[in-house]
Amino acid sequence: MEKTRVTFLDEKRVLVETVYGKNYVVMFSSNYHYQLEECGFKFTNFFASLFDKYYRGDANVIMGDICRGLAQANLELVFGYGEDRDVERKRIGKRIKQLRTRKGLDIETLARQAMINPTNLIKIEDGRYSIKYDVLASIASALNMKIDFVEL
Repeated sequence: MEKTRVTFLDEKRVLVETVYGKNYVVMFSSNYHYQLEECGFKFTNFFASLFDKYYRGDANVIMGDICRGLAQANLELVFGYGEDRDVERKRIGKRIKQLRTRKGLDIETLARQAMINPTNLIKIEDGRYSIKYDVLASIASALNMKIDFVEL
């Protein structure tokens, strides 16, 4: 059975990769849990176990059951959370690159046709650059594609 994975992004934030395919960045107000991890207490394992126990696709449990689990263990409560946008940015970048290579275009050609800087296109394809709708629409047009919503 798959298990949730938790990794520190920095001293106050963790990335939670759930078995349901949703990823969250969870923030704490201090570096207390990071210090515990450094001292040998596997906070990441404990926090992952709370997600495995309570999370079934509903993020509301983060501020409910999961926070209660933290409180019962005398640990700091969640300060805030949000979906990990890096995952979607990387997915879109990968898709743009797939379409570009399938159509036999190099970076410079697609960038010129989309009227954007080739360096920015590289960052977009790598998922390191958040793009505005107008830029995405310009890339789609240059690829002879349209932007659409699809079911997950």
